[in-house]
Amino acid sequence: MPILNKGHSRLFQKYISQWMTKFRLGEWDVTYLFRDDNFERLAECAPEPDVKQALIILFDHWQIEPSEEALEQTACHEVIHVLLSPLMRLAAERYTTEKQLADAEHDVIRALERVLF
Repeated sequence: MPILNKGHSRLFQKYISQWMTKFRLGEWDVTYLFRDDNFERLAECAPEPDVKQALIILFDHWQIEPSEEALEQTACHEVIHVLLSPLMRLAAERYTTEKQLADAEHDVIRALERVLF
């Protein structure tokens, strides 16, 4: 089982920052942690969309080789959790209007368009 080191953590943080910039999520305050207490996941994201804060944790025990590509893909995956968190919050609320959902959906669409085009 590959074990990540501080160099992997720094590279992961760099990729998180790059993807946050690509998706124009610069108004978010992201806290990073590097932990050794999870053997099932590569990373974890705990976004708080109401206050635009997110905790992103990189775990050090991976089931796959921690290549640069794998680190970047994992960073992108966690940032997409941040991107989708306002929509997920609305979907979880009992009283969400159709307009609120449509607005949140279009926020995601515009962010994806900025990255793709």
